[in-house]
Amino acid sequence: MPKVPAAYIEARRESIIEAARRAFVRKGTEATTMADIARESGLTPGALYRYFPTKDDLIKTCFHEAMGEVSRRWMEQADAAIDPLDDLAELSLLTFARLEEPEEWTNSIIHLEHDLAIAREGNEKALADWRAERESITAKIEARLAASQQQGKLSSTLDTRLLAEAMLSFYWGARLVRILEPNANTTGQLDQLLTLVRLARG
Repeated sequence: MPKVPAAYIEARRESIIEAARRAFVRKGTEATTMADIARESGLTPGALYRYFPTKDDLIKTCFHEAMGEVSRRWMEQADAAIDPLDDLAELSLLTFARLEEPEEWTNSIIHLEHDLAIAREGNEKALADWRAERESITAKIEARLAASQQQGKLSSTLDTRLLAEAMLSFYWGARLVRILEPNANTTGQLDQLLTLVRLARG
């Protein structure tokens, strides 16, 4: 049997992800079935399962591929040669700039729908995964704030943990706002927040 070209496999995989995004936005992540996604993609359910064994695998892929390079940058250790506050500001602005891209409206709906489904169901494993991801992101923000504090560029009276949590909460609030009001200037709001952080010097 001839080998299927890698480019064909990748193109098929991407078409499935795009079909899943359309279905998830239309019906929600809870109500959408793998059969729905198979119909949307024009594939048989059997062909779909060869790429994604479960709906949860497909949902997670939608999340992770949406953030791409920006997400990888957040997960890296901050470069010691770069001002940690500048690094935090740059990554934050890159993250918020993504909210202005048309496909991010879809990604935000899918993500928030999924999180609400987890809360409704009380799925302990899914909740634990959500908390672990939140903790990982919060830790990366806090590390940059703490480094700025150690350099005397941020007031020692600030609780860097709570400030990191507040900044992450601000991001999720901005994602919700952009769903309801796509023209909201969330990047400008972030810039004002970062200005306040910079003013809180030691």
